[in-house]
Amino acid sequence: MSLTEIPIEVRKLREETGLSQNRFAAYFGIPCQTYQQWERKERTPSPYIPAMMDYIIKLEKKVGELEEKVASLEKEKEADQEPDVPESGTIE
Repeated sequence: MSLTEIPIEVRKLREETGLSQNRFAAYFGIPCQTYQQWERKERTPSPYIPAMMDYIIKLEKKVGELEEKVASLEKEKEADQEPDVPESGTIE
């Protein structure tokens, strides 16, 4: 990735998240003004910064998917453990 591509890459990452510039910058602990300067190509972040942002975003997406899977498995387990209850109104 060339230095001229870095601001474009950073903007693309932000747009993929759907976050505003303020929220995206805050999420990564970057002053908003600095982030805005990156997008306007007034300043260029070090090449490792968009790479780390991309890694963190992908990692968090994967964690979210795993959390959903665990929650789904827990629901299935709970459903399997529930005792069979006869329909109301029937006496055996």
